[in-house]
Amino acid sequence: MSMTPRPVEPAEVLAGPRARATVREAYPPFEGSNIGVWLGFKHFMYLMEEAAIQHVRERWLGPRALWEQHGVGVEIVDSSIRILAALHLDQLTRVEVRPREGSEECELAAILEAQDGGQWVPAASGSVKVLFRRSPESPGALPEEILPHVRDEIERDPLSPAPIRRDGPGRTGPAARPPRPPGATAGSFVWKRRIPYFYCHFMDRLQHSGYVRLMEEVVDLFLAERGISIRAMLERRSWIPVVAEAGLEILREARLEEEICTVFTVRHVYKGRLYSAALDWYVARGAEWVQTARGRIVHGYAQIPQRGVMKLVPLDGPVLAALTGDRR
Repeated sequence: MSMTPRPVEPAEVLAGPRARATVREAYPPFEGSNIGVWLGFKHFMYLMEEAAIQHVRERWLGPRALWEQHGVGVEIVDSSIRILAALHLDQLTRVEVRPREGSEECELAAILEAQDGGQWVPAASGSVKVLFRRSPESPGALPEEILPHVRDEIERDPLSPAPIRRDGPGRTGPAARPPRPPGATAGSFVWKRRIPYFYCHFMDRLQHSGYVRLMEEVVDLFLAERGISIRAMLERRSWIPVVAEAGLEILREARLEEEICTVFTVRHVYKGRLYSAALDWYVARGAEWVQTARGRIVHGYAQIPQRGVMKLVPLDGPVLAALTGDRR
């Protein structure tokens, strides 16, 4: 089978047993190869996100046409992924997304496969939710097919508690520690930073991929703060963090140049091999914390005994103590 990606024509997408599904083939991006030639979890999520955007493009209109002609921004507001196998550079991938029936939102089930020895093998599975956010300058008329999924604002958690008053003035700068926000426990790692324009889109708000980057960065900072930085573990043991599952949901809008607070809390350790953590994001507005998103991630460690070889290893006592904050 040819390893050269080819575009998937709309006729293929709409025909036969794959009706209403969208298939996108691509090589993983070189930028994502942080661990030798292995791809990090965020690029699994990016591949899934791009397939969802391709679905929007083929079923309705592309993001450019929707924005320029109708004043509507395409938003990925919810995603989850379960990683089944490692993904490498130069390994052709195929992502299929298919609408889930009965969902009130535009929800797509996703399957990611990779070429291995001339065959397609499962690499990950997950889901993506899409909505269309109308700008105040929208000309009014919108394609009828997308109307059920159009919103004037991203507000996906109307039943959540009212914003909670902060317990003191905030400080500025990416390294500053804010007053503890709601949801933070004694063992939580709390990090605050200004939302940069390159994590946003439509000149206004933090986008899905921006949250994925914050998710990856807070793990890096958490491990360093606990004395097991990624570089230290690579040099001492040839260990590198690996992700088994991840997910995030955007609840409300976080805007360009606001200060966003990430709360990272280790929740559980599974059989001494994997640990799960919760992520909560808040924006300080006046004297209040407003939750804008929440997520989860499941990590383990893999050892790299030699180039091209990686194997999952159990978490030993010192690493478990650092992760859970038990330093007795």
